[in-house]
Amino acid sequence: MSRNPFKVPQDSALNHPEVRPVFERLLGARIQPEESEMKAVSPTNVRPEDSVAALAAEMCRGDAFPLYLDQRQRQKFGKTERECPDGTHDGLQARDWLCQACGVRTSSELDTNPQAAEIFLRIYNRFSRWQARQLGKI
Repeated sequence: MSRNPFKVPQDSALNHPEVRPVFERLLGARIQPEESEMKAVSPTNVRPEDSVAALAAEMCRGDAFPLYLDQRQRQKFGKTERECPDGTHDGLQARDWLCQACGVRTSSELDTNPQAAEIFLRIYNRFSRWQARQLGKI
């Protein structure tokens, strides 16, 4: 990892031993707890904005991920744009697809299932590359 450590509060879910490796790969930098007197991470003090499930929900609520799924379906199954036009998937269908792809029943399981979080990370990375190509950054 080439970037400087990413400092987060001690109570951040990113410090959780099952979540930290996933986000270190995602961020391309080590996650390092800030020096403080804060209490350790527990299910009762994890901030929602630090969770994998929150990132998944944000991704599915946006317009880009459902569009990515439309284009992915056309490419993977050889469908035409007429058979699967842009706008076929909505946020709810995107969430259902993501849960099925990660092998979980609800997106909240992404915070407690390291294998599902790893699968999500791969999907997130593919989606991010696709999005960068759409914006002309690649």
